[in-house]
Amino acid sequence: MFKKKQQTVRDFDTMRRSTCGNCPAGCGVKVFLKNGEIVDIFGDEEHPVNKGSFCPKGMLSYFHGTNPNRITQSRVRASLTQPFQEVTWGDAIRALSKRISEIASTFGKESICIHGNDSDPFDYLAGAAWFARQFGITNTPARFFPRPFGKGGIIDNMFGVPGSSLLMNSPRDWCHSKCILLYNCDLAATDPMTLGPLLDARDRGTPLLSIGSATTMTSSRASLSLRVKPGSESLALKTILHLLIRKGMIDEEFMQESTEGFTSLKSELEKVSLETAAKDCWVDIKDLERMADTIGRAYPIQVIAGSWHSRRYLSELEVFLCAALVCARGSIGIPGGGLNLLNASPFLWESWGLENSGDARTSEEEESHFDLEDILLSPKHRIGALICRGNPCARLADGKKTKAAMSEIPLIVHLSSYPNETFHRAHFSFPMSSWLEYSGLVATNNSRSVQWHHKIVEPPGECGSNLQFWTDLATSMDSGKPCPWRNEQGEVDSRKAVHFFLLNNPLTQVVSAKDLDPEINPPGGILWPCIDPSELDFEDNRLIQGNIRGKNILFRRSTNYPLSESRFPTTSGKINCAVSLIHDKSSSAEPQKALYPLMLITGTLIDSTNEFGHFVTDRGVEANGSGIKIHPQLARLIGVSKGESLTLENDNGTLTAPAWLSDDIDPRTVWCPEEIDPYQPFFAYESPRSLFDLPSSGVAPKKFAWVTAYKFQSEKEAATALIVRFVEQFQPRKSVS
Repeated sequence: MFKKKQQTVRDFDTMRRSTCGNCPAGCGVKVFLKNGEIVDIFGDEEHPVNKGSFCPKGMLSYFHGTNPNRITQSRVRASLTQPFQEVTWGDAIRALSKRISEIASTFGKESICIHGNDSDPFDYLAGAAWFARQFGITNTPARFFPRPFGKGGIIDNMFGVPGSSLLMNSPRDWCHSKCILLYNCDLAATDPMTLGPLLDARDRGTPLLSIGSATTMTSSRASLSLRVKPGSESLALKTILHLLIRKGMIDEEFMQESTEGFTSLKSELEKVSLETAAKDCWVDIKDLERMADTIGRAYPIQVIAGSWHSRRYLSELEVFLCAALVCARGSIGIPGGGLNLLNASPFLWESWGLENSGDARTSEEEESHFDLEDILLSPKHRIGALICRGNPCARLADGKKTKAAMSEIPLIVHLSSYPNETFHRAHFSFPMSSWLEYSGLVATNNSRSVQWHHKIVEPPGECGSNLQFWTDLATSMDSGKPCPWRNEQGEVDSRKAVHFFLLNNPLTQVVSAKDLDPEINPPGGILWPCIDPSELDFEDNRLIQGNIRGKNILFRRSTNYPLSESRFPTTSGKINCAVSLIHDKSSSAEPQKALYPLMLITGTLIDSTNEFGHFVTDRGVEANGSGIKIHPQLARLIGVSKGESLTLENDNGTLTAPAWLSDDIDPRTVWCPEEIDPYQPFFAYESPRSLFDLPSSGVAPKKFAWVTAYKFQSEKEAATALIVRFVEQFQPRKSVS
């Protein structure tokens, strides 16, 4: 196979191989340096994930080192009404340890919350879990992870493996699929390099299907795309399953041999009305039938869902139906088949160390899940301290209420890289290193691999790693327990830390940091589960070059799942497809359309850097994507031209930003990039999530909000009346092919 060598034309004296930490794609990188400074960065042509390609997020990574907006010094203040004071890292740690001890004494340890999400860097999650274990803190980042993907979630109940660890087939195997369905994810924007293997499969003749509520860069590359009404994605899946059963396109042999409870699912699917479903999904019946026929005639199929952006909005029902679709076609444990939930990790931080933490909760309580809005507004919670990273403020629903409640928290600690909205609401700010500025593990990715990333350059100012923060804080608070990864000089040794966590995880217990180093081993890391030294090498039966060491396919026939006595590590040894497993069956009620006739949906821009909760861009500020996307017909109706200020409004607040005219959006919807906030250097507007309703307890956050739209400072009521009449004229329209 020919490979194009990636080489800079700039003068350099050193080249380092590493792994990108910007998103869960897990790409290999080649970093070129001159006198210790980065002069260029390219994709690694030897790496099996990106094969030399590299996305804009990755290529812009080295700008963080010299970005004038970067926070490089620790800052503290007594109250939010006072300005920050710059202090040394050590002084900030000592002041924080004293403040946390006071909070714990006053409100109890249960008032301390360490926020996080499952796409946070390994060293943040690992350090937080270890710190919480030392001090008996139970509100750890894992309690904020998406419920369907965690321990005790719907996938765990179906397969015996939590959804956060369920990626059945590695990307090198995706080319063997005969049909691939992308469910509600825009990989071209969130994880660009993960889209590569899918386009390779499509170009080899594999139908690439897409279901989602917006036309995206990803759906535009699909062989067949269903653009459905926001919130009706699960109904489209149910209808496709209904059609497969009705047309006899179910793998009955697999269902009888490997599943249980499918009869109850069949009974539920019999209730589906094709005509009603098409109307409610805003699609043509023929498009639903065409997608069902494409899936029903292909074997094997695979379903891909759960990118780092979309997974937090997926309900139990949606994830269940994705799994049921793969089961119905018998496409599990074979090349080219499987349910692949992206953003996979071998580490289950929600249960790590609880047995030694003094946690007295029952098993049911131990597995419980929070939304940040829950603990901010629920009277049964009293937050004394909140420790977080990234930009959780930009994700808060009902912003007026939740941000007001956040202002009442006595102590907010932000691990900062840039002065985003969460930074501006904090009492302590610690400057964080980027992935180029410290060594560590890339454990959460779309390849089901663990990989190593090197420290390439020195961090600016006093920036430190997440693990250094947790280690220094634990030392200052003096738990009386030794830290297993401090070296003789008292410094944090990243290799020792990674070895500690790999060794204590059953799924990676034979892997070491040295095994993962891309400068002395084949790039790509090692696939997990990896519980035997023989799995540290390539599979003997690899069919293509560019493989990753380890086993590529899970749940093979006649093979027990690692550390289990059956193919599927469930109580019965079979996949449980019973509908009774689903707890989140909520449907979205429509409000008074006379007030809020439009549906606001959100998505990500490739400029968003997940590592920092920050936008970087090499585009002009006036480039498309800098505001609210609206259909030209709707814009003309309410008198808004390109670039003019457009206001969205509902009971939860308002959002005003430039109008971005685009005919690839349904005229009944408007779209806005997620994770913006008023403090960003680009896209500096109120977050669209502020207009969303609060998530109900036990229910996934909504994918849309009902709003009205009008030209800034014009008459809202007149524009709303026009929009109501406008949206009533539409009939279901065909999907984009």
